[in-house]
Amino acid sequence: MTAEEWFNKGVELGELGRHGEALKAYEKTIAINPQYAAAWSNKGVVLGELEKYEEALKAYDKAIEINPKLAEAWVNKGVALGRLERYKEAIETYDKAIEINPKLAEAWFNKGVDLDKLERYEESIKVFDKAIELNPQDARAWLNKGVALGDLGRHEEALKAYDKAIAINPQYAEAWVNKGFELGELGEHEKAIKAFDKGIEINPQDAQAWYNKGVDLDNLERYEEAIEVFDKAIEIDPKFAEAWYNKGVDLDKLERYEESIKVFDKAIELNPQDARAWHNKGVELSELWKHAEAIEAYDKAIEINPQYAQAWHNKGFALGELGEHKEAIKAYDKGIEINPQDAQAWYNKGFELSVLGRYREVIEAYEKAIEINPQDAQAHSNLGELFFNLGNLEGASRKVEDALNINGNLTSALSLQGRIKIEERDYDAASEFFRKAISLDAGNPSLLLWDAYANYLKTEFSSGLKDEKYQERIASIIRSLERADNLSEKHGETRSYILYFLGYFYYKSKDFVTAEGRLKECIALKPRSPIEPSARELLNNIWTYQIRPTWWRWWWDSPLDSQRRRATFVILSLLVFALLLLHPFIPAWFGFPHINWALYGLLVALPLIILASPRIERIKARDIEVEMHSAPPSEPTLSPTIMEQTIEGIEKYLEPELPR
Repeated sequence: MTAEEWFNKGVELGELGRHGEALKAYEKTIAINPQYAAAWSNKGVVLGELEKYEEALKAYDKAIEINPKLAEAWVNKGVALGRLERYKEAIETYDKAIEINPKLAEAWFNKGVDLDKLERYEESIKVFDKAIELNPQDARAWLNKGVALGDLGRHEEALKAYDKAIAINPQYAEAWVNKGFELGELGEHEKAIKAFDKGIEINPQDAQAWYNKGVDLDNLERYEEAIEVFDKAIEIDPKFAEAWYNKGVDLDKLERYEESIKVFDKAIELNPQDARAWHNKGVELSELWKHAEAIEAYDKAIEINPQYAQAWHNKGFALGELGEHKEAIKAYDKGIEINPQDAQAWYNKGFELSVLGRYREVIEAYEKAIEINPQDAQAHSNLGELFFNLGNLEGASRKVEDALNINGNLTSALSLQGRIKIEERDYDAASEFFRKAISLDAGNPSLLLWDAYANYLKTEFSSGLKDEKYQERIASIIRSLERADNLSEKHGETRSYILYFLGYFYYKSKDFVTAEGRLKECIALKPRSPIEPSARELLNNIWTYQIRPTWWRWWWDSPLDSQRRRATFVILSLLVFALLLLHPFIPAWFGFPHINWALYGLLVALPLIILASPRIERIKARDIEVEMHSAPPSEPTLSPTIMEQTIEGIEKYLEPELPR
């Protein structure tokens, strides 16, 4: 075969993808004619297909040495240099090809691609425009121009370029996918998803298209669908770390924390240097109250990226949850050092300082948070709360008004305003604020308790209140407390106080049976609560002086010490029956000739008197009168101070966690 025949055979084999055989054909060509420049150039192309770029460069150099004006060899050499990421050299090579043939569109196109790699986007666009001028039907040039425009944030222009590529080649999957990306950047997420779907229809194995679709589903908060789409990307490319990461983020959004941790672990396995994955794993662990493990994850993220402000911030949160408040403050300080404009970090630092009682620093931290973000209603409210606790009612009023001007529906601010109104003895206004807060946060029992407290104070300090009106207010208090009880079923100590308050107010409403039931529930709760002795005292008062059971019920149905009283009742009853039934046998058993009936009567009467004693008020014989009961105790009272302190304690117990 001649050199020309071997050359043509190499071309045919290359077109069939049989690169190894093509390489041998070109080598045969060169063996016959070592000065065959095109054969050297095509040999370089085949070596490039086999990813032997250094050898390919040598072949191109030989072709250029033989024919310095062979523009295609210069272009192909540029491609090999690009594959080796030697972009500057590649551009110089393309320039040489363009110098030889200014109308060589492929050289202009490839030069644009490498300028984009060097982030020289403006130059890249001009070069793609030249390639398009030479070949207006080159869909690749339109697509790459769109990429460069997108990199410059010129998304509308990028869309037009992608549309032009699609008009030339409607089956250009990459153009559809890139169009979807730009639509997402413009906030057109529904349209973006349609574009991704078109790209996926053309190329179902494009993992990046599935991934990008998932991102836009995230932006629409369609997390379940997004997870399915990320799973599809992972099915195509199991090593797609970013898809694993975003799936973990979405599982977090759905509060599926255990699953999320496993997914972040997979992302970390694929990319151990992904600080974000370590950080988000820490967030999930904190959500599961595994704060010590969370700190380890945050430390790993910080080790990878010491300037990761959010990791320092969340480490501070986890330390605070573990009671390490001083260490938490140090972590927040580090985060603030990296990002002094992180208002949330200043806010959280203020919270930790307040736990340590460092109030001057708390004020400085909250004021800094407000300075950075004057619209942070929660920071205004928290500063107001601090002023209130420090007795600065004027400062508290000012800050809570600032908070409500920003967000009139902020429940913590509404609650604080209600408590300020209580201090000002404007109980009606206090109730209005509490009720608005309740309408916004119906699941918060402390708001119901504050409303009940405001109504209680209004009722107690109203003079000349008619009994009907008084009972209406008590009923309103009971309604609030019953709702608070329903919300506190899982919180033992909190519920014990609420049940005690219910027992008291049912007593005030003269519903003694319900009061008895609520107080019995209070006493029965485990573990024992500090309010239990007060509950027992009130229950005893109600049982003894209000319900006034019959003598036998006093023994048998007593809500207090029922087992001891029932045992005593049984023993005394048996004793009476024994004395009554066995007296004929006493002389024979004990050798008495006669029974002393006076003594016998006393022995029978004594247990009977004891059994009947709960309902006998006095015994009178001749000139002796014995009181069996002391006078009823004074009306039970509920100290407003105790009620207020109890609600404040419950409020701290139910305090929401800091935002992260």
